[in-house]
Amino acid sequence: MVSAAWGASATLIIDGASFAVSALLIVRIRQPLSKVMTTRRIRMRADTAELWTFVRSTPVVSAFLRLTVGLRLCYGMVGLLPVYALDRFHVGDAGVGVLYLAQGLGAVLGPFLGRRLVAGSMRRRLHAAGAALAVFGVGYLALAQVTALGPGMAAALIGHIGVGACAILALNGLQLATPDHIRGRVMVLVFGLSSAFQGVSSLAVAPLAASIGMPDTTRLLAGLAVVYAIVWAIGVTRTGKARKIVEPDTIHEDTPDLTH
Repeated sequence: MVSAAWGASATLIIDGASFAVSALLIVRIRQPLSKVMTTRRIRMRADTAELWTFVRSTPVVSAFLRLTVGLRLCYGMVGLLPVYALDRFHVGDAGVGVLYLAQGLGAVLGPFLGRRLVAGSMRRRLHAAGAALAVFGVGYLALAQVTALGPGMAAALIGHIGVGACAILALNGLQLATPDHIRGRVMVLVFGLSSAFQGVSSLAVAPLAASIGMPDTTRLLAGLAVVYAIVWAIGVTRTGKARKIVEPDTIHEDTPDLTH
């Protein structure tokens, strides 16, 4: 609505101001955000080796990391939303804003809907997160088919309900399944993988759209999301049958053994 009323420059200024206000609010926090912990010297090689050993020996952690990679590998197609608004739906800046509104609403609803499905179980968390990745793909497969803004908003909403649920369930699942002494390294790893694969996906979208067209690019990445989710779910099911999935879904004590 801001873009439609006052233009893109006003939108960028207001958006930047909102980040500045957030920074000021954060700076004003005086209460410590975490308990005081003893620190030790960083050992780059040893700490990294311990991280990889932990990931390989903890199936639930490696499963959530693989799911995060799948989500971000397909996420580049989200950058096509403005192109759909302008070139397919012909609705201008206001239409771009409305599509992003649907995206944001879906991203907010997804984690709440996903949380209702997990019911305190790590197994259910895994299955719900994998299904959410498939929902992301289905939403964008629908977007590639529609030709009007209303159905496009519905498709974006559905797709980003999947994104929100998948991303938050996976991230929170990693936090729950990881002991204190290594959790920071796991979080660094997941954010690094997310940035890397989302960057690769975003870079691939432009030449793909130029060569095979915007709808087929969307179908390609959305189909990849669905197939990836199915293959990932099969792997998780096999791991679960081997009794290697953590139960219940509770905050983990600071002990490295998660495979019992």
